Amino acid sequence: MMLPDDKIRKIVQEEWSDHLDSIDLDQIPEHKFSDDFEQSMEKLCRKQTLREKMWKHTGRAVAAGLILCLVAFSPLVTVKALRNKVFRFLKGTVGQSEVSIDPNLMQGTLSNGFSWSVDQEGRVLNISGAGEFPDVPDNQTFPWETFDDWIDHVALHGRIRFPDDDVRAAFFKAGKKTITEYIGDGFFWTYNTLTDTITIGGRGEFPEENHQPYEPWNDLFPENVQPQYDAFVISNGITHAEVLETRCNQLQIGWDCQELQTTDNVLQHIAVNVKNPYFSSFDGCLYTKDRSKILMVPEQLRSMDFPEELKVIGADSFSEGVRGEIVLPQGVEVIETNAFAFILDCTVI
Repeated sequence: MMLPDDKIRKIVQEEWSDHLDSIDLDQIPEHKFSDDFEQSMEKLCRKQTLREKMWKHTGRAVAAGLILCLVAFSPLVTVKALRNKVFRFLKGTVGQSEVSIDPNLMQGTLSNGFSWSVDQEGRVLNISGAGEFPDVPDNQTFPWETFDDWIDHVALHGRIRFPDDDVRAAFFKAGKKTITEYIGDGFFWTYNTLTDTITIGGRGEFPEENHQPYEPWNDLFPENVQPQYDAFVISNGITHAEVLETRCNQLQIGWDCQELQTTDNVLQHIAVNVKNPYFSSFDGCLYTKDRSKILMVPEQLRSMDFPEELKVIGADSFSEGVRGEIVLPQGVEVIETNAFAFILDCTVI
């Protein structure tokens, strides 16, 4: 049913402030409204005279006012459908920064002991639990997806595993900017989707799992995909790290790292904080602090210079991806086991 403009204007402009805050949305019976009525309401509320009046209220108050109008002039449906339409209306009319949603609507529990909540101010979806995350039932969505426009970041509290690609996709969709897992004991990892960067942080030796390197960020991708990140960052504070299954273009090492185990998974460049007392970098390669021993050469490096201090070519330091001609400086005294064992299209002089 279409209402005349003057009648809707009269309804909206009445003294809502006397009673809007007292309305309990949960006590309103199930309602629905037609798409034509919704479009008419949105069009009218965008007019300046109505917008200035409505923007004085919180998002909950505005939603309550809309529901009163819809109750009075519309046929019946579910509260969930009505609530979703109201949220979309608020986003398009008053803007997210001016909307406040009841926090009780933005939290809940799941099976397997997991819980979730949305921090409106920080725009963070918090997931708490441990172990395998429950799968979403067929033809349904996770409960926080209603609030997708209020979420930029995902924070996982506990060691969480994703059972299948649908669950992984749901977290990727929610974490538009970052996905972070807080492992415990002050350790964490973050995937920044905007810069395609993995960062690990904490104080001490980065944790293992079942005596194996802990690299859960790779589980965010489908099982048949081997991710390749732009950068992998070992933050200041991490003293030991094992990175065996993570491929990246750049490896950045903080000043506290004293032991690093990795394979030929760095493709282009290695950088070390100048304050690190154990490692250094030269021309994109990893060396001991005094540059007397080369430890790792990025796989896709095609040309390189060596420091004058170089005396030892470390074991397994050159990966199979290295190409071209390598001219060793005259000061080299020792070439350790398998230093060049896997290179196929390269000449060492």
